[in-house]
Amino acid sequence: MVDADKLEDLARMYRLFTMVPTGLLCLKKALRETIVRRGKDINAAGIGADGADLIEDLEADVAAKGRGKGKARASNIGAHTLSAALKWVQDVLDLKDKFDCIWSKAFEGDRDLESGMNEAFETFINLNEKSPEFISLFIDENLRKGLKGKSDMEVDIVLDKTITVFRYITDKDVFERYYKGHLAKRLLLGRSVSDDAERGMLAKLKVECGYQFTQKLEGMFHDMKISTDTMQAYHEHLAKTTVLILKSQARKHDLNVSTFAVVILLLFEDVTEDEVLTYEEIKAATSIPDVELQRQLQSLACAKYKILKKHPHGRDVNPEDSFSFNADFSAPLQKIKIGTVASRVENPDERKDTKDHIDEERKHQTEACIVRIMKDRKHMTHNDLINEVTRQLASRFQPNPLAIKKRIEGLIEREYLERCEDRKSYNYLA
Repeated sequence: MVDADKLEDLARMYRLFTMVPTGLLCLKKALRETIVRRGKDINAAGIGADGADLIEDLEADVAAKGRGKGKARASNIGAHTLSAALKWVQDVLDLKDKFDCIWSKAFEGDRDLESGMNEAFETFINLNEKSPEFISLFIDENLRKGLKGKSDMEVDIVLDKTITVFRYITDKDVFERYYKGHLAKRLLLGRSVSDDAERGMLAKLKVECGYQFTQKLEGMFHDMKISTDTMQAYHEHLAKTTVLILKSQARKHDLNVSTFAVVILLLFEDVTEDEVLTYEEIKAATSIPDVELQRQLQSLACAKYKILKKHPHGRDVNPEDSFSFNADFSAPLQKIKIGTVASRVENPDERKDTKDHIDEERKHQTEACIVRIMKDRKHMTHNDLINEVTRQLASRFQPNPLAIKKRIEGLIEREYLERCEDRKSYNYLA
């Protein structure tokens, strides 16, 4: 009946179940089970039959081989991951719409059944460990280009639906980490389709999680406004892009490149045509991080306009490569803009760094929460303290009781707390 959208049959079934004392409990259980089952199917289909490990294995394989067609394969994997993220969120939204329609039209908006539905969605959404990243990618894709040509009301509907899925994830601090990075790129590169849509999304996140959650995100808009108001047009332009005059044997070209690319190209100013600079020499001279340096060198040596020559040839940049200036470079246009190779989906190493950073942040947040509670209460039993810390941190992530216990032990060692003689409670040390 659910698959065929037989709302009238479902409504009759609901009325029959309400006449039986335990009928609604049975219906609630069945409804929860069918939603979880469908959700697990979405999780499996979102990233292939083998799950998340399939993509990670492919990414690791590309990272290990990294030559010849490695860049093309990596791009395909990145596109596949992004496509999987968008499809997963859209499928979850479609499933939510379907059961919301059934709940309102067939189940008469029953609140008990609604709570069962919410539990079911929360269960299967959090079974997908990449759900925070997928939701952030979905918002990023829509705020970049997906909302073009839509009215303010249509924009608001898309954002409201996304918040619906966000509301179910327990690791909201993981989402914040990804969203902060995506928002920063949209603002710095000027790729946000609408400032009003961006602020509208922040307003919705603030309603869900409070001011503290969005404080740093709102600070980005404040920083951009200060930059616009205080810097002269020339300085603002210079900070984002730089124009170089490229003199090749064929003709002169005006290059519009990023600041990092300028720094790299200036290294070749005193290098003869036969000389090369190794990747490690460029890295040592510029101090540009590996991920960013590889993107910049790919843009200069492996993209459409090859200002530099890469040795050996290939579409991927490796630490063993070397580079020389392409004196024979020529293009039909005098003014050339060289964009930077996009990097939107994390590779396994970046994902590990993100996880380590989040784990470290959670340690500090847990300790701060414990101290804040104990400073107010002065004395608490172990179980009461664990429960209160869990309750206060639930809006950001679901803390593990064992992790809280470790943080308590650490605070005792640093003499913020002391263990009482009964070994089951703690005192706050001023």
